[in-house]
Amino acid sequence: MFQKLKNFIVVKLGIKPFLATSLVFVVFLSGVFLVGAKYFAPENKGTKIAPKEETPTATDEAPPVASASEEIKKNPPKLSSSGTSKKVSTSQGEATAVSTGGAISGSDADKLSGYSDDGPATTISYNDTTGRYPTLGTTLINYLYSNLLSSSSERAYMYQIEIIDCSTCNYGGLYSGSYLQNGSDIYKAWGWIKLNSYYYKDSPYFEDYMKLILSHEYGHHYSLYHRWVDLDIPYGDRWPATYYSTRPLSLASTATDYSKGWGNCDVEVMAEDYSYFYSGYSQHAMSGTYGYPSSGVRTWLASLSQSVAEDTVAPTVSISAPTNGATVSGLADITVSASDNIAVTRVDFIIDGSVASNDSEAPYQYSWNTTSASNGSHTILARAYDAAQSSDASISVNVLNEGSDTEAPDVVINQPATNPYDWSSGDLTVEATGTDNIAVVKIEFYINGSLAAEESLNHIIRLWRYATTPNGSYTLSAKVYDAVGNTKEVSVTVNKS
Repeated sequence: MFQKLKNFIVVKLGIKPFLATSLVFVVFLSGVFLVGAKYFAPENKGTKIAPKEETPTATDEAPPVASASEEIKKNPPKLSSSGTSKKVSTSQGEATAVSTGGAISGSDADKLSGYSDDGPATTISYNDTTGRYPTLGTTLINYLYSNLLSSSSERAYMYQIEIIDCSTCNYGGLYSGSYLQNGSDIYKAWGWIKLNSYYYKDSPYFEDYMKLILSHEYGHHYSLYHRWVDLDIPYGDRWPATYYSTRPLSLASTATDYSKGWGNCDVEVMAEDYSYFYSGYSQHAMSGTYGYPSSGVRTWLASLSQSVAEDTVAPTVSISAPTNGATVSGLADITVSASDNIAVTRVDFIIDGSVASNDSEAPYQYSWNTTSASNGSHTILARAYDAAQSSDASISVNVLNEGSDTEAPDVVINQPATNPYDWSSGDLTVEATGTDNIAVVKIEFYINGSLAAEESLNHIIRLWRYATTPNGSYTLSAKVYDAVGNTKEVSVTVNKS
């Protein structure tokens, strides 16, 4: 071993033989001390300190190991060449969808559309389509909470982080976001992130690449969510002038969309600024063109979410009209009461599981055209939102439009159970139940043709006193009504002795 190393130094490095001998000796001597240090390090008599557990917040943590940052600097993440937007249909109406990784596929559009009915999420879901990284989701979500600038408001609408392995996808990651707009008010926004493992799966710094790409894509979600929901700035419009005074980009050479290319899109500049400040890797893909962002840009980014207070109190909601169990027809006015410790952002009116309308200002009202619904029972649900959470209230109503109900209700006398019934002692329980194709509105008891009791329900039960009832034969009748006046009557004979 000694001779081989000496020959290598002489032949490859051109060092004189006598010097090579000394050098090899030094190398071997150093190795002995290094090995010794490894196994016989001096004992540390100090107090052992357990790692400090911290509540997840946006922090300025130290960057990852230098080797990862240096490697990523040499081989930066693969960047998309373009982004796009399109309109997608949702149950709540037409939404604007945005992708930072090229064209929006049909499946991605369907996914964004499906999220339109979802309220705020308590956790970010993780979907590993490769099946190779079952624990990566926990690592990435913990990284998001501990390193990246975020608030509960936009985190609640970051629905998923997905891992793919796509050799034909020209990106390392992409953000897909969407928003709903009523006039100038953008009242809901949501998104999800896709990370492409293909280009990094064989790298010893795989997790570092995934974290860095996540930081850029979450920078999109953070900035675009607050841009849309808090500032009501739609896709294609410029950021507020305060941003450009802090980050002096040329309005002539940049665009808010991808019409001038990925590298000249100010949405991408902002996402890189965000990643540069919070990822911990000190990388900025656009620094060669636009320079590094100033501390003023960092302050401006933080200010986007400062107007949204951290809110742990859900709003309260109730349906004022119609009442539970009511029968409605034609245009039925639905009125909802909602309140919150900070502010109610909107109320959704959901009929049988589908959003029919929404209202962002009190009084929260919706006129439901029941002629488009079938006669019978329907569920009305009101969902009130604040910046971070939602609450539900629901009732059942019966739709009955005139001229459409010709079917009579039905009624049975449950007690007494035999006809005729011989009553020889004790008080007698009498009970009847009505049913209808739409709804029972009233049920009555008659004794020998005289009204004895009634209920505005489909069920009635009474106690017939033995001591005060003379002996004899009685006809007990039960009569049931539906909303349009259709009736049915049945009777039993009671022989009291």
